[in-house]
Amino acid sequence: MGQKTNPIGNRLGIIRGWDSNWFADKDFADKVVEDEKIRRYLRARVHKGGISSIIIERTLKRITITITTSRLVLLSVREDQKWIVSALSSII
Repeated sequence: MGQKTNPIGNRLGIIRGWDSNWFADKDFADKVVEDEKIRRYLRARVHKGGISSIIIERTLKRITITITTSRLVLLSVREDQKWIVSALSSII
């Protein structure tokens, strides 16, 4: 029997990108935990939104969250964006 590999690992950088794009020296573990909290919160809060992926990009002072969903109408309203930002600021 041959060794089985994860198909996502084979496609990284070629067909599919990373789910998080950032670099950290000392606080790597804290940022990984924050990313998981953000993803868990968004999936629980917008459970009927058909979220397929959440991509988190970090710079020194800004976090950009890209949500890919099948139902854009649920997240396109301005009020929804306000509660997402206020809720995520309490998590981070």
